[in-house]
Amino acid sequence: FTLADHLEVPVVSELDLAAVWDDRRIAAVTGTNGKTTVTTLVTTMLGRSGIRALATGNTEIPLVEAIDDDPEVLFYAANHYTKTGKDAKAVALLQRLVDLKPKFREARRRLATLQFTAGNYAEVVEHLRPVNRQIELNVSERRQFAFSLVELGEFREAIDVLLAIQPNERDHDCYLCLAHAHAGQGEVSKAELAYRRAIDEKPNSIVARLHLARLYRSGNQPDKAKILFKEILELEPGMADVQRELEGIE
Repeated sequence: FTLADHLEVPVVSELDLAAVWDDRRIAAVTGTNGKTTVTTLVTTMLGRSGIRALATGNTEIPLVEAIDDDPEVLFYAANHYTKTGKDAKAVALLQRLVDLKPKFREARRRLATLQFTAGNYAEVVEHLRPVNRQIELNVSERRQFAFSLVELGEFREAIDVLLAIQPNERDHDCYLCLAHAHAGQGEVSKAELAYRRAIDEKPNSIVARLHLARLYRSGNQPDKAKILFKEILELEPGMADVQRELEGIE
């Protein structure tokens, strides 16, 4: 508060913030005890009198969420829920916002990030595909989009998305995803190159070595697969599954 005062930045409550966007009448209830009870009672009385009312503030519903479906309000409330770890509520609000304004790209991007974290890859693709057409995705979003496409078996589109990233911006995860997509397309030599690039970006990458070793094994190149399996065991000696795979081709 001291810093805000020094910088002349206003500090407002959630009720003050909501009042910026809404000018309808509010029945405010204050006190030490019984606030929620009185608020619920007043809301019921107004409802039975034919006046639409909603109990907010000291309830599960913040006032900023209650004041209609204003896009800015919904977006603010969703951000608040995300910051407080209430992702399910944030997803519900962002979905409502996207339903109201399908071209609200920033809402789609935020929603896609939450859905990616939850492993809902079809929803990620649904929300990032229209944004990608506007060439507005950043590198992290392109990775999420491409990974989701690979998970859904849409390999060609995933390749196109990843190749749109500038070479100097591609990291280990980009090349790993690109390799998976090429492998899914049956483009073995391109997959091999991408796995190698992933290892170059992250020399201790076990996952890139493991997928490349299995690619060599399935491609009837056991000697190359052995080298990679042994490298993995040097990096992580306790991987019993890798040891068994190595023993299976020796």
